[in-house]
Parts: sequence; structure tokens; C-alpha cells
Amino acid sequence: MTVQLAYQIAEILERHFGKTDEEFPPAGWTELVKVVLTHGRPMSSGVRDWSWIGRSGLETASEAVAAGTPVWETALESAGFSQKKRGLLVRLAVWWRDEIGDDEPAVVLAGQSLPHWQTQLRSIRGVSWELADLILLTLGAGPVFPLDRGSRRIVLRHGWLDLDAEYDEWESFFSRVAREGSVDLRWLWKRTSDVGRRFCGPQPKCEECPLRAILPAGGPIPFDSEP
Repeated sequence: MTVQLAYQIAEILERHFGKTDEEFPPAGWTELVKVVLTHGRPMSSGVRDWSWIGRSGLETASEAVAAGTPVWETALESAGFSQKKRGLLVRLAVWWRDEIGDDEPAVVLAGQSLPHWQTQLRSIRGVSWELADLILLTLGAGPVFPLDRGSRRIVLRHGWLDLDAEYDEWESFFSRVAREGSVDLRWLWKRTSDVGRRFCGPQPKCEECPLRAILPAGGPIPFDSEP
């Protein structure tokens, strides 16, 4: 990764999606609930009205822990979600109650290293490495990049890394793009996720993709297995 390439990626995405100075409000417990419930869902199926969290008495982590199974079942059903993530939300509520409490999440998270929080979250049943990083990015824990399939496909097809690269190499790649290209990492994650979802699926749409200008001379590099 060169500084020049980092700036190219940042400039292309900024021209296509708009400025990088997008404001991200401070995230609390309810934002974590949104992240967990929308993780892995198509963007079009996202719930726009999240007021059901407060109406259901789940507005704080302590309330979410204390809520009985019927409360969670009713709340999730009314919002159009399955019950599959109910247990995960309760486990994360316990983590939040014990580790963050009523304090500002970013301040608490700054008190320990990023690997500390990654290890802690990954140890919670149902939390993948990607979801752990997405939670930490949302809460302002530092330079972390959640790796979804779309982002991996982008990197592979441009030849920036190969399929055998370790998770930390992938994450470091995007962190360097943000750092060297002076781009907000949360903005970069949202934009690369958009590109991956819209243009870099199993069958790439390179002619329509904003990153087509920096493809290798011979076109996108194929890969044999799903990243």
C-alpha cells in the first residue's frame, strides 16, 4: 500500500459518495442494538423507526439484562426481527452493563487497548470477528475496520492482497488507507461496504464501479473460492 494509492481510493470514493466529513453521533447502547440486528441484513430491509427499543423498556443495557424473555420476544417480533439474536443481545447487554455502565463508551474503551476489547467481544458467544470490530468502530474504540465479504472482494480483484492474507493484514490494509489518505475510518467502512454490495458481488459489475479506474491493466483478478 502506497500513500499515492491510499489517496486515490479516498478521492475516488469521496467524488462518488460525497465529502468525508460526515458527522457520526455519539453511540450508546441503543446504537449497539441497531448494529447487531442489522448486521448481515440487506440494507433495504433495515428498520427505520427504532422507537420500539424505548417503548419496550430496553433503552439501557441494565434494562435489557433485566427484561424477561417475553419482553424480548414481543419487542423483536413487533419490529419485524426473528428471535435468533435475542440471546446475543442479552449477552452483549451484560457485557455493556459490566464494562461500560452509564459512562461514555468511547472514554471507557480508550482506557484499554483495542486488542483487549477485540478479544473480550470475540469471546462472547455469537460475536464474530467482523461483528466485534463493527461494534468497536461504531462506539469509537479506535482504528478498526470490520471486514465483510464485499471489502475482501474489492481488495482481491484489485490485487492489493491475496486470499491467503491473515485477518490482521486485511484490517491493517484499510486502516492504512484511512490514515494515509486522511479519511475517517467509519466513513471509509460505510463507503467500501456500499461498493462491495452494489458492484463487487460474486459477479462483479466493474464497468459501473467507481473503483474501476484503478483496476489492474488486465482487468479484475479472479479468485477461486469465496473470501
